[in-house]
Amino acid sequence: MAITNPKTTSPIARKIQDLLHIYPHIRLGWIKAYVGHLGNEKADELAKGSITSADAETIAVPFSRSSLKRELKERAIEKWQELRDKEKYGRSTHKVLHKVELKSHYWPRQLIQFITEHGPFPSYLKRFGKHHHSL
Repeated sequence: MAITNPKTTSPIARKIQDLLHIYPHIRLGWIKAYVGHLGNEKADELAKGSITSADAETIAVPFSRSSLKRELKERAIEKWQELRDKEKYGRSTHKVLHKVELKSHYWPRQLIQFITEHGPFPSYLKRFGKHHHSL
């Protein structure tokens, strides 16, 4: 798909596009695996041989920008979840929202006050001397 996209930003796809323009006699097509095409079987054999060869070179293939963004986002959310699970504060909210996520919940103010226990409740107001008992 990247090779057929004229606006692709992938350097590998751009290089292949350039080669296909230079050599117009080369045709690319999709072949189902295990159908017995001689060229496909030979390509599989050569690919497997190059992987298992002791002389095989390691080639660094750059990640696409979108895959890097996705990976970094997943790692950040995992780290955020770890920190949140270990935190000693905010336990009342943690009981309701176990997993961290980037999606907003748009809950009414009263519900947020109830969940966080930061509202017009005697137990909360007692902490600041605004109520005479915490029941």
